[in-house]
Amino acid sequence: MTVRPARKLKKAILGFIVIILFFLSFHVIAANKTVALLPLQLFADPSKAYLGQGIKTMLASRLSGEGLEVITPDSVLSGADKQGVTSEQRAEEIARLLKANYAVFGSVTSLGTGYSLDLSFMDLTKEKPMVTKVSEGVTEDQLIPKLSEIVYDFRAIAAGLDIRKQKSVGPGPEEEAKGLFFKKSAESSAFRPTGRASVKMGVMSLDVADLDGDGQPEILVLSREALMIYVRREKSLMLKETLRADRTEEFLKVSAADIDGNGRPEIYLVSFYGKRAQTSVWEWPGKFTRKLDRENGHLHVLRNQGGGQAILISQDSGIDNFFMGKIWQMAYDQGGKLVRKDPLPEMKGAQFYTLTLFDYDRDGKSEYLGLGEPGLDHSAP
Repeated sequence: MTVRPARKLKKAILGFIVIILFFLSFHVIAANKTVALLPLQLFADPSKAYLGQGIKTMLASRLSGEGLEVITPDSVLSGADKQGVTSEQRAEEIARLLKANYAVFGSVTSLGTGYSLDLSFMDLTKEKPMVTKVSEGVTEDQLIPKLSEIVYDFRAIAAGLDIRKQKSVGPGPEEEAKGLFFKKSAESSAFRPTGRASVKMGVMSLDVADLDGDGQPEILVLSREALMIYVRREKSLMLKETLRADRTEEFLKVSAADIDGNGRPEIYLVSFYGKRAQTSVWEWPGKFTRKLDRENGHLHVLRNQGGGQAILISQDSGIDNFFMGKIWQMAYDQGGKLVRKDPLPEMKGAQFYTLTLFDYDRDGKSEYLGLGEPGLDHSAP
């Protein structure tokens, strides 16, 4: 009479052990998934070279754990790979050599005090690799929080859940006014949006200028893929025209001012071509008209914050150094050709897109202000 219960108990215990072993083995398999963290291409002034290692360390620490193991690809990297991997094809090749389940690759671009994050997450567990791309423009104080958010998204994708599709559109008007250190005041209430437009792209750069001479300023909105011209219509903004990037380029920066003195502002559009910057010059009297096609290097308008005349500056760009050499003031000669004038005084180490003009000592002469090495505030010519 006691044999059957004993046998039943023995079978129950054995079944329980089998179940435990199954879940333990499943956990081990899940924990063995690997992600190859490939070198990110850094487009920045040499003074920010430290960012590359810092961002890599931060990504590695946040990606590893809870079922993911970060592996280093150093043993299979070529000299070019060590400068950064942005190609999907090359990322897949490296990941397969490492037998990784996932790969993270892309680029980080420093634009003055802001950054553009262009990161990709490749899932090689599928029959055909799936790539999720993230492009975000952030200020310096938002860099680390945004990187953490992107890694959180990547981890969710690895778990089979694209968390980005479930995020809310943001707080309501009343919630936006609340914060730990924010107290609503008459001054803060005085500044309110006067118009809005829906832009279904990551905005890289903005500028405002009266491009067609009708007395009403146009708004230039730049993404990686397009330059859009908006005009204000009552409480909204209306899109007038869009200039699309070529397949071989990605837009980076836009600025506008009448430097040649013909009464119409020129549009200086900086783009990525390979690993260097090139600039095209356009006008928009109602439609896009090209004035200069793909001049090597950066061209950027400095507006005088004290109300003086704007100037145009330039800096070379190479494959090894995205910002290279001296910063020059530019001008147009009598034949309408863009030429170099004088180098900016003692501006070695200055971060190109942080520079501005302002007469901060009120002596009637504007000074260059910018981030970089100490002592970069020098009088403008």
